[in-house]
Amino acid sequence: MVFAAVKIAAVAAIVACGALGMQLPPQHARGGELFADLVKNSISLGSESHQEQWFQQQLDHFTTKEPLHFLQRYYVDDTYWGNHDNNPIILYIGGEAPMDTMPKGFIDVLAKEHNAKVVALEHRFYGKSTPKNDLSTENLRFLSIEQALADLNHFIQEYTKQLDTKNNPWIAVGGSYPGALSAWFRIAYPNATVASISSSGVVKPIYNFHGFDEQVAESVGPECADSLRRITAAYEAEIAAGRGKQVKALFGAEALNDPDFFYMLADSAAMAVQYGTKDKLCGPMVAAVKANVSLTEAFANFTLAKYGKEFGYGCFYDTGCLKSNVERWPEGRSWRWQKCSQVAFFQVAPHVGSLRSSIVDLEYHENQCFEIFGDAVDPSAGVAENIQRYGGDNPQGHNIFYANAGDDPWQRASVTTSLSEDQPFYLAKCDLCGHCGDLHNGTADPAPRKYQKELIREYIAKWLAPWTSQVAADARVNAAAVNYTPNVSGQSLNHASEVSFLILTPILCLFVAFKAIMHVDLVRDAAVTVRTSLL
Repeated sequence: MVFAAVKIAAVAAIVACGALGMQLPPQHARGGELFADLVKNSISLGSESHQEQWFQQQLDHFTTKEPLHFLQRYYVDDTYWGNHDNNPIILYIGGEAPMDTMPKGFIDVLAKEHNAKVVALEHRFYGKSTPKNDLSTENLRFLSIEQALADLNHFIQEYTKQLDTKNNPWIAVGGSYPGALSAWFRIAYPNATVASISSSGVVKPIYNFHGFDEQVAESVGPECADSLRRITAAYEAEIAAGRGKQVKALFGAEALNDPDFFYMLADSAAMAVQYGTKDKLCGPMVAAVKANVSLTEAFANFTLAKYGKEFGYGCFYDTGCLKSNVERWPEGRSWRWQKCSQVAFFQVAPHVGSLRSSIVDLEYHENQCFEIFGDAVDPSAGVAENIQRYGGDNPQGHNIFYANAGDDPWQRASVTTSLSEDQPFYLAKCDLCGHCGDLHNGTADPAPRKYQKELIREYIAKWLAPWTSQVAADARVNAAAVNYTPNVSGQSLNHASEVSFLILTPILCLFVAFKAIMHVDLVRDAAVTVRTSLL
C-alpha cells in the first residue's frame, strides 16, 4: 500500500456530479457556453489548492494470484476537518470522466456542519487512473462495477490506517453513475460506510431506454418538442437528398456515419435539458421554426455555441474512432465499454412521438458494441446480472438518500419513490432543475431544491448521530478535565481528613472483631487442656 502526494496543485474550483462526471458535461462538450455558465453560475471557485495524491490500488481484487497494482488519483480537503475520533469522512466518488480538480459544492456545507474531511477518488480507467495507460479490450476487462466498488472499499481500509484518529464514520457521495455507485456500495460493502447520498443515481440499467426521450419531450413541453421533431426531420430530408456531407460539415462531423450523426444530434438537445438549460434550447429553436429559417443551420449554430467545435468532431460518437483510433480513445472508450458490458442505457427512438431519428434504435447500439469490442461484451446479460445483484430501482440498502430533479431525463433510470424509512427519496419538481443539481452550492436554488437539500442535511445528521453524540460527549469530558483545578485550602485538607477517617473506621472494626475471635479461641483451647489433664 502506497500513499503519496506530488507537487502538482489543482485549484479546487469545480463541483461535479460524481466528481466531474455527468453533471458537468463530458469532455467533448466543455468547449462552449454550457460549461462556462455552469462554472460561472453554479459552482464555487475556491482559492485553495489541493495536490494530486496517489494510492497504490489493486488491479484485480478478485484474483487468487499475487495482485498487480496501478496508481489511482485522489484529493483530500481538510478545510473543516475536526481531526478527532468519530469525526466523519466524506468519500466523493469519481465517475466516467477525469477528476482534474477537488470537487466542491454542497459537500462543503455538509463538511462544515460535521467537521468532516472530504476525500475524492478518481474512478479506475478515467483521467490519470488508467492502468498502464491502456484502453485495449484486453485491459478493459478490469473495468467493472465490482472492481470499482472494491476500489472504494480497499481505499477506505488503507486510508483509515494512516489516520491519527479512530472510529471515523465514512459517507459515500456521488451523482449520476457515481450516484449509483454510492448506493451499490452500501449494498456490496455495508460496513464500509454509514450512509450515502445518491444524487440522480442511475441505479436501474435499462437496455431499451426509450423513456429517456419521452422524459426530454415531457420536460420541454409540446411546442419545443414539436420544434425538435421538425429539426430531426429536416436533417433526415437533407441526408435522403444526398446532402449528408454538407449538413454534417456544419458540425465538423463528416467522419460520422448516419446513425452516429443522429445520435449526436439527439444528445445535443437532450444535454441542454439534462443540465437545466432547456430555455436556452427551446427559445431559439421555436423561434427558428416560426421564422421559417434553415433549421439545420440554426441547430448546428446552437450546438457549436453550446458545446464547442469538438462536440461533433471528436471520438465520442464515432464508432470507427472508438474501435481503432488508439490516441483518441480517452474521449469515450471507457464509458462505452461500461455501457456495452454492464449498464447499457441505450437511448433509442420511442415508437410514438420520437424526438430523435428512428435510425437510432436498439440494433444500432448493439451493433456498435460488437463492432468496437467484439464478443468480449454481452450488454443484455450484463444488464440482467446487474439488476439481479443490486436490485435495479428497488435496491435493498440502508441509509441511502436518493435525490432527483424534475427536468432530468435520467430520473427514469433512478429510484422514483421512498423505498423505506432509511431509503428516502425526494424529487425536486422545479423548472430548470437538472441532473445532480443538489450537489451544487447555488445561492439561487428554487424552493423545491432548497427543501431537498434540507432533507439531505437532516438525514445525514440523523445517520451520523451515534458518532456526533460521542464527539460531543468526549468534548464535554475534555473540557471538564481542562477546567478542573485542585483545591488545596485548609477546608480541602479537612475534607480529606474526614474521608480518611471514614475509610479507616471499617478497617479498625474488622481488627477489633478479629482480636475478639482470637480471644475466644484461646479461652476454649485452655479449657480443653485443663479437662485433658484432669483425666
